[in-house]
Amino acid sequence: MGKGNKSEKENLSKNAEEILNMESSKITSEHSEETLKLTYELRESQSELKLKNKELILALSNAEDASKLFDFTPAGNFTISNEGEIIKLNICGSQMLGRNRSLLKTSRFGFFVSDDTKPIFNLFIKKVFNNTVKESCEVTLSIDDNLPMYVHLLGIASRNGEQCFVSMVDITERKQLEMELAYQNEEKAKRVTELVIANKEKAKRVAELVIANEEKAKRVAELVIANKEKAKRVAELLIANKEKVKRVAELVIAEEEKAKQAAELVIANKEKEKRVTELVIANEEKAKRVAELVIAEEKRKSEEEKLKKEMELRKRQMKLMVDRELTIIEIKREVNELLKKSGLEEKYTTNV
Repeated sequence: MGKGNKSEKENLSKNAEEILNMESSKITSEHSEETLKLTYELRESQSELKLKNKELILALSNAEDASKLFDFTPAGNFTISNEGEIIKLNICGSQMLGRNRSLLKTSRFGFFVSDDTKPIFNLFIKKVFNNTVKESCEVTLSIDDNLPMYVHLLGIASRNGEQCFVSMVDITERKQLEMELAYQNEEKAKRVTELVIANKEKAKRVAELVIANEEKAKRVAELVIANKEKAKRVAELLIANKEKVKRVAELVIAEEEKAKQAAELVIANKEKEKRVTELVIANEEKAKRVAELVIAEEKRKSEEEKLKKEMELRKRQMKLMVDRELTIIEIKREVNELLKKSGLEEKYTTNV
């Protein structure tokens, strides 16, 4: 019988180690080294508790083993009546309750349970006597002025239903680890909340910058459209001036032909000298007009030069506007990067 129990204990220990390894492997990399340590200790405590509970179940399933292990098990063992009085207890149980064994007999176990967990204990006792299966719960012991002790209770009713067997394991260390882990998680959640608020503020400022840049882009676009209109009007003026020059040239050629014909008439017909003289005078007037046309042409060239300079100026302005547009695109890229780092969706599409 002893060899069988030893083999079962070894199997339980092996299973507990496998459970511990599997649960430890699930711990994410987000926990700090201290948190991992606390979590490991917590899992280890839980594994030990499972082992103790399973050992107790094996012990209680066999009357001989229960009798032998009652006083020597590392857990507190109690026999409690259906009225809640302690009938029997072992050494570990008396040590956990901080009283002599003889003084604890006939005492009510519920007297040592804290007020806030007493309803849990009462329900536990009720379930134990109403069912034929094992029941368990966790309560807090309040003993004199000592610090509260967290315990795990596992109970099963006797066959006659007049009493029950309760095993009590001290889980204070595990509870403290759980509370420490919960506190660290709360602190992490607090820091995450602060980071979220900070990111929201950054996103708000980025949005304001985007709106301002959109306004600038709108004004630049309006300037580009205005400059295109001006360039269009300048091109129309150039075309009109070319047409005028062409017509002036045609007039000059026509006048030259007329002058040639007039000279031929003077040579051919002296009698027509008067008319030739009149034609000469007329030609002089035409020459005057030609001179005026030349002056107008020079003025046109001057205007073209001025227009050319103005076009150069427009080119420089267009380059500035292009540079502004590239700057805006770069800002949008930076905004997208900020949104991406904040875990938000990119707002702009930049194609260059």
